[in-house]
Amino acid sequence: MGKKNILMIGPLGVQGGMSIVMKNYIKSKKLIDLVELKYISTAVDGNKVKKLVIMISSLVKLVYMLLFNKIDIVHIHAALDASIYRKGLFVKICKLFDKKVILHFHASDLEAFYFDRCDDKKRKIVKEIFKSADKIICLNNLMKKLLKEILDVE
Repeated sequence: MGKKNILMIGPLGVQGGMSIVMKNYIKSKKLIDLVELKYISTAVDGNKVKKLVIMISSLVKLVYMLLFNKIDIVHIHAALDASIYRKGLFVKICKLFDKKVILHFHASDLEAFYFDRCDDKKRKIVKEIFKSADKIICLNNLMKKLLKEILDVE
């Protein structure tokens, strides 16, 4: 059996924890021995227009890679607020291509986001995004418990 082909999606090249985690995966000699790893960066520092262009470009790259590359698993890094909605687009596209999706959830304020910053429509969208993932990775056991209690996902 050959190596699994994994496509990693997230904010590579900007400041923050998700970018550091992605860089560590990309540099990991152990991981490279086990899988074929490709990645798409979804964020850039700059103004809103520049960020929008990168986002659209990332979506186009995703579709291209799913059409013309053998991808077994898509590993998507997400946080909350705008990040989860943006990454939800990637999740939806991957599921249209019948791909396995790992949602790597980096946020820590799920309760405040879900109950204070989301209306009913947004809560439904967030729940659909998480339920669409085949596997969820989170930061700690408390977040795992909250994901189960609030969104009914594991």
